[in-house]
Amino acid sequence: MSMAVLFELGNLHLDAVISHSQQEYPLECCGLLVGTKYSEFGKLKYKVQQVIKLENLLKSASEFESSPESMFKAMR
Repeated sequence: MSMAVLFELGNLHLDAVISHSQQEYPLECCGLLVGTKYSEFGKLKYKVQQVIKLENLLKSASEFESSPESMFKAMR
């Protein structure tokens, strides 16, 4: 049985995702949503606190692969 996961994404973070996708269009963009996990009324939720853009090494309109460098930078 699958469990629905809810993301709480504020307007500022949503705007960042949309902006990144528009900048990369027509190529696939990729990134990370960073935040905290919590449970409310028995449902698992994530509150996004940061959006991190990652480089798409494939430069493709249908696939993506993030660069190890951008992943390591994001983890710092």
